[in-house]
Amino acid sequence: MPPISHIILICDAKRGLIMHSQAVNGTNTLKIDREFHNELAASSHLSGSSPPGRTSNKSGPTSAVESPDYHEQDKMRFIRMLSKEFMAYAKTHADAAIIMVAPPRSLALLRQATEVDFKTRTTMEIDKDITKSTMDDIKLFINKIIKN
Repeated sequence: MPPISHIILICDAKRGLIMHSQAVNGTNTLKIDREFHNELAASSHLSGSSPPGRTSNKSGPTSAVESPDYHEQDKMRFIRMLSKEFMAYAKTHADAAIIMVAPPRSLALLRQATEVDFKTRTTMEIDKDITKSTMDDIKLFINKIIKN
């Protein structure tokens, strides 16, 4: 079995894929190792948002108070969980290069949630959302960036 050359995280706030790449007879073979889904991010009405609260002011008019954005908090929680899972996976493949593909906001959250030694192993960060693409399109995209 040839060694794993790259480990890849493809994610957005709703879905995450952990993949690996192996060079077999001069071609890269990609395989999905784990798949994650954030069920709560699918619809914001499940996160319980409501109209903003009000606060009364003795010296002036009533003011609106911003309510917490539970939908955004859920996205952040999912990205942090995914980051921990991916870092644990990366530790089992210490010699493999790391590639992360995610939309800009998710990529920023991943950067914040990762450890320093993990960041030094990261060879590519691509700010693109490909989670909704077909598996064939994802494999084509990843193979193209690995070859370059």
